[in-house]
Amino acid sequence: MDGVGSNPLGMLTFIVAPAILTNASSVMALGTSNRFARTIDRARTLAVLVEENENDPGPEVGLIIRQLRTAERRPCSLSAH
Repeated sequence: MDGVGSNPLGMLTFIVAPAILTNASSVMALGTSNRFARTIDRARTLAVLVEENENDPGPEVGLIIRQLRTAERRPCSLSAH
């Protein structure tokens, strides 16, 4: 079998493949952290809305509270079981 040095495309693949893999991993991690940050921002916004309407709760506030409680109970995929 020929060595990597005898085929110019083989050498290029040897050099470029780790860069592509690193880039793909970075994009996936960035996307996950952005989704997590948006979720936290949304929960904080809903919590402020509930606190503002604490004295006069309406049906909308009750729905938001139920949604927040459901989100609190949702299992994390990274937790060890």
